[in-house]
Amino acid sequence: MGKVLLNLGGVVFFSLLTVALLLMVNDERNHIREGQPVSFELSGESEFWSLSNYKLAIEPMQLIAGEGVLSFKGEYSETDYFYYTVMVNVNGEQQTISTSSVHMKDGNKIEIDEFEMGETQLGGYFYNVEGEPVTEDDIWQVYVILEWHDPNGEMVYDQILLYQSNV
Repeated sequence: MGKVLLNLGGVVFFSLLTVALLLMVNDERNHIREGQPVSFELSGESEFWSLSNYKLAIEPMQLIAGEGVLSFKGEYSETDYFYYTVMVNVNGEQQTISTSSVHMKDGNKIEIDEFEMGETQLGGYFYNVEGEPVTEDDIWQVYVILEWHDPNGEMVYDQILLYQSNV
């Protein structure tokens, strides 16, 4: 009888330990989900481009970016190649959050005088270096890298700084 009670006590102890660990993990997951979202509406200009109303929202489990309007300020409005990528510097680590490219063939061209950026949604875990949900203080920069062909087929590069923290 004593062995049975001892074994039963061990089972109860390990069951309670398991439940406690599961509750701690669930509490940590809820804590992560409850992090304050970081959101920006950004605009900026460079030598050749302006970008207006670019939205960026970072939550612990999701990132939503886009809906901005890129406007070309150059002398021409057509190209056979256009590429952009939106980068975020989180605590010194560069992360790509959105990218798009168009490459035309057989002499065809695309208009680049105005380009509406679509929305990008990324799932995952968005943490800072301490393992906590990303805060506004963790965002050091947001910028766009652009490249395209000019009318002579030469590659042109530009960059728009949308956000710079005081870090």
